[in-house]
Amino acid sequence: MVGDGKSTTLLCYLIFLALPSDDSQRIWFIFALMVIQGILASTLAFGQGEEAFNQVKARFDRTYGSDYNLLNGRQYFLLYSNTSDPFLYGELAWPGRLVLNGVEYEGVPINYDLYQQAVILQFQSFTGEIRYLVLNREAVDEFALYGKLFRKVALPGEDEKYVQVIEYGDARFVISWKKNMNYTASMGAAHYNYTKASRRIYLEVGGGIHPAGTKSAFLEALDESRRTPVKQFMRKERIRIGRASDRQLLQLLEFCDQTEEGGP
Repeated sequence: MVGDGKSTTLLCYLIFLALPSDDSQRIWFIFALMVIQGILASTLAFGQGEEAFNQVKARFDRTYGSDYNLLNGRQYFLLYSNTSDPFLYGELAWPGRLVLNGVEYEGVPINYDLYQQAVILQFQSFTGEIRYLVLNREAVDEFALYGKLFRKVALPGEDEKYVQVIEYGDARFVISWKKNMNYTASMGAAHYNYTKASRRIYLEVGGGIHPAGTKSAFLEALDESRRTPVKQFMRKERIRIGRASDRQLLQLLEFCDQTEEGGP
């Protein structure tokens, strides 16, 4: 009966005809009828609005997932180049790990734009198109991609930015990755060309962050008592800081941690 306004109106009209002809009784009945009809109309409209909202939300959840914390950013636009890209390891998004506002997400498709210093989330639009979102830098606590861990760190003389972190014990390597973009105009059309990825290596130890891109700079950041054994270890393992792999850098930190007094 609540959802059928016409049936309710007809029933009330029949009751009205059956009432005594006293005007006061019929006036009060008309007033009551108006109130009832108003309540029924409001209830019906609310039910329809709630149903529409639930339908939209269900569609959104099926497409993106129900966690709005993840879809928080701005649309990403790639400055296209047919010869290069701004990413660390190619244009494809890879399953990665994200920590946003303290919430961890596993297996989400992301990529890392070195030129814009942006974490890119891949998602599917309402129309089925694959689109990309730049995640808000303030919300990103850390992310892991290609087996590398990235966090936000303020390097000497620079603002806070995404950097790769390799840590062991009380020390860690902080690696800043970047790509530059060259622009040339050809036949009235823009052409973009991204450089190869480059990195700068720092050592964070003893509360400070020190340049460590060369063997001499790295050894200078260590306590003097540890420099000789570490230098010998680097020679034995043929570790060249500028070209060292992540495994070699971790191996170097492990050796430093095992030296005299438990660390660099």
